[in-house]
Amino acid sequence: MKKTIFLIALLSITSTIFAQQKAVNTKLNKTIKGYITDSISGQALEYASVAAFRIKDSTLVSGAITNERGSFVIPNLSHDRYLLRITFVGYQTKEYGPITFSTQSENVLDVGKI
Repeated sequence: MKKTIFLIALLSITSTIFAQQKAVNTKLNKTIKGYITDSISGQALEYASVAAFRIKDSTLVSGAITNERGSFVIPNLSHDRYLLRITFVGYQTKEYGPITFSTQSENVLDVGKI
């Protein structure tokens, strides 16, 4: 009897955890992408840091490092408004935004060249 109760409780907890995880994952389906260049030379900035902050509370949500072409992708974002903060050694910090997904169905927002 104790084993049966324990098994039922364990299954209930496990299914609740998986259900909550799935609900969280469905909300984080937005992506911001773009590329970073030097404003004077136009050359791509390799390995620059790009951080995404939620505008309403200034919380750091996620970030990325640019690749050799200056491209970055910040996945797993929610439908919200963001400010991008770009940092690179030897350059002044630049902020870009606000960035807003125009519709709930828009999943990838390409901000282009920054």
